[in-house]
Amino acid sequence: MKRKILTLIFILSWFAVFFIVGSLDQYIISVGQAIGYSVIVFAAMGISGFLSGMLTLPDKDNKK
Repeated sequence: MKRKILTLIFILSWFAVFFIVGSLDQYIISVGQAIGYSVIVFAAMGISGFLSGMLTLPDKDNKK
């Protein structure tokens, strides 16, 4: 269950990146706000990606 939640956070963080870029493109948020939001989103993406296994390489021992 924990892995599914972390995977969901990882995928939703990609959508957040697109929303940040779209908001910046339409001048809804400033560049400073976009940088701040991006730091938060990429930190959440990195942590959830590594803990869920989506950003790690598969084990070579398990391949046959």
